[in-house]
Amino acid sequence: MPTSRNSCRGGTAAVGMRIEAVARRQVASWIAIALAQVAAPPASRAIPDRRCTTTSNPSITVTVCERPPLSADGSLGGCGAGESCIATAAVKSPSKYSPPWAPPSFSAEATDAGRAFRALVGAIEEQAGLQIQEQDAEQLYVRAIGSSAVPPDGTDDVEFRVRRDSETNRVSVSFRSGTRQSIMVYPITQPLVDDASHYKRLNEIRRRLGWDEMGRLPSGVELEQGEGIRQVRSFLGLNFGGMRVPDEDEY
Repeated sequence: MPTSRNSCRGGTAAVGMRIEAVARRQVASWIAIALAQVAAPPASRAIPDRRCTTTSNPSITVTVCERPPLSADGSLGGCGAGESCIATAAVKSPSKYSPPWAPPSFSAEATDAGRAFRALVGAIEEQAGLQIQEQDAEQLYVRAIGSSAVPPDGTDDVEFRVRRDSETNRVSVSFRSGTRQSIMVYPITQPLVDDASHYKRLNEIRRRLGWDEMGRLPSGVELEQGEGIRQVRSFLGLNFGGMRVPDEDEY
């Protein structure tokens, strides 16, 4: 009996998933072996303007960066090209951009920044793997840390800032989630980047709060994790007044 097209597709997808799992385990193995060799690195240099330190040996290069400081107006930092990072300020890097959040218009938090901040802190405290390190109720700022996905022993800084617009009286939340460590393993010439784990954690917090992403498409379609078109749609929706971007099957 001939195999149906759906069966072939299912088999191909299963094979693809197995190959991906093997590849992930192989990369993790490379990282573990290479990191063990960095104990006595042959070279190390500081990068003052980036507040980063890079350590290299023949197998691996590890760059550890402090999180960007708050700007003069209290805004959060963006993301570097080689960082595992998602931020509302990453407007020049669509693949790392995610729009700010806003409580639903009918909720008490929609116009009460203090109440929104307390709800946000509560949602962060309930997020598995995160520990709050800084909390400023006056500046409506909170920062937590957690374990990174890549590298497995790395540290993620996850920070939020709540604001209330003086004209509209509406509350919004900006955020940045970034891994301090950036890794390049020989012979790979690009940093090993994992933005998806940051988006997943942020999305879990947002869903727990029941808040919305600002700049969502007029259709209200939920944007998918890990697809470059997601961030591009969000970016255009926020900055161009909800302009619709065609779906992938309309190109």
